[in-house]
Amino acid sequence: MFLVSFSWAHLCGLASTVLSTLVVLSALTVRVTSAAATGCPTCGMPAMEKSTEERYLIEMAKQQILNKLHLRERPNITQTVPRAALMTALRKLHAGRVRQDGTLELDNNVSDSRASNQAYEIVSFADDDAEVSASTDTSLSFQFLQEKGQSVQVLQSSLWLYVRQTDVPHHGSRVNAEISLPASSDTNRTLLLQRNVDVSRGG
Repeated sequence: MFLVSFSWAHLCGLASTVLSTLVVLSALTVRVTSAAATGCPTCGMPAMEKSTEERYLIEMAKQQILNKLHLRERPNITQTVPRAALMTALRKLHAGRVRQDGTLELDNNVSDSRASNQAYEIVSFADDDAEVSASTDTSLSFQFLQEKGQSVQVLQSSLWLYVRQTDVPHHGSRVNAEISLPASSDTNRTLLLQRNVDVSRGG
């Protein structure tokens, strides 16, 4: 609209300069607009597509599991491993440490009572509790299967929570977390632990 007020004679002498300037400004505008639309407002890096982000998170979870199992890559298993063999391997891992070369280093100071018991690590993913989650709070349920005639004693537990970025107003926020044990009826729960958890960063 600004160029319309100029005479054609003036435009004829500066036609090449005006056109080249418009092309450069147009390219800069498109590039800046595209970067602002797709870039991350926090770090400035280009945002990933949702499918790419999901694949990245899945690969991170797989790598975490392999590290916990002291494996570098996914094992090639063509048939189901017998349960007795799994229990034997877990007992050995519980009684000692695995060296870098893959051999087992046993700990001679392990007590006889501890060595005689079966010990293993359970990785469980929570399910949304639909009845409780209908309110403002979010409730997660963990289910553990127990064989008949055997008792399970939890020696140590670690809870990892993924907090959405929209749920964290700013860095260093605190989230109230409660751990309860369900009773025979669904309505009654026994409160085991209540803590204010510091959120290091939102996902």
